[in-house]
Amino acid sequence: MSLIKISQLSKENILLLFNYTKKYIKSPKPNVFIKLMFKDLQLENKILVTAFFEPSTRTQLSFESAMLRLGGKVLRFNKENSSIKKGETFTDTIKTLENYGDILVIRHSENGILDTISNITHKPVINGGDGSGEHPTQALLDLFCIWLKFGNDFVNKTIVLYGDCSNSRTIASLSKLLDLFNIKYYYLAYPGRYKINNYSNIALEYLKDINPDVIYCTRMQNERTEGCNIPRDMIINQEFIEKHISNEKIKNNEFLLLHPLPRNEEIDSSIDKMLYSGYFKAMDYSVYLRSMIICFMLNNTFDL
Repeated sequence: MSLIKISQLSKENILLLFNYTKKYIKSPKPNVFIKLMFKDLQLENKILVTAFFEPSTRTQLSFESAMLRLGGKVLRFNKENSSIKKGETFTDTIKTLENYGDILVIRHSENGILDTISNITHKPVINGGDGSGEHPTQALLDLFCIWLKFGNDFVNKTIVLYGDCSNSRTIASLSKLLDLFNIKYYYLAYPGRYKINNYSNIALEYLKDINPDVIYCTRMQNERTEGCNIPRDMIINQEFIEKHISNEKIKNNEFLLLHPLPRNEEIDSSIDKMLYSGYFKAMDYSVYLRSMIICFMLNNTFDL
């Protein structure tokens, strides 16, 4: 079983994953919890291969940390020191990697290439991000943070997908999850980074009227298209929050600000410690969620 696209998952799959991840986080003995839950997997004998053809900090390290905490082992593929430099084909590289591990996490700059990879190998493959296409485990993490914050009422919240709406694979994947759960959302894009011909586009001046429960902010994806600067009034800082977000929601801790990271200038560090800032806490949760995803993939089912 591989995880390439959000469309592979049902609401039932996702809520099961979330509930078990929450139990894992809350467990006083996480390692014992995992061993009892997946005792037939023999995780101590499993090897995770991470092959990132695009840069990564959080996704790669969180998957590697997750596997090590599960008691398994990790092999990191480095394209710069590989036989790709000698002309090895991409297919041969993947066929090689599958011989050295039990499960692969792959990131690549080409949209849709993970579909090809999953057909090349018989080992489970997890999409760690493909170009501006999808990033399913990041989207699951983002929705998990929303679910954990608001409980079962998360389906009644309003989300604003903010930033580079045309190029962000995390926005693309999260919007698919929001559609699946029929959660109301809007796109609020940087200039020139709109969702073309999408009725859900809004302008900054309407943000307060929408009264969002969550803003999901992304950086300008300048590596994918010609770069431009973010307008100063679209940089999220204390002044931005006071101007556009309900004071009542801030006061009652009913607002959540998320970002997949890395960030550039779009969120000012002065608000990092505010209760509504959830992006660093998400990094903590990512290890637990990705641990559970690894186990489900190795178990070859989301139905436990």
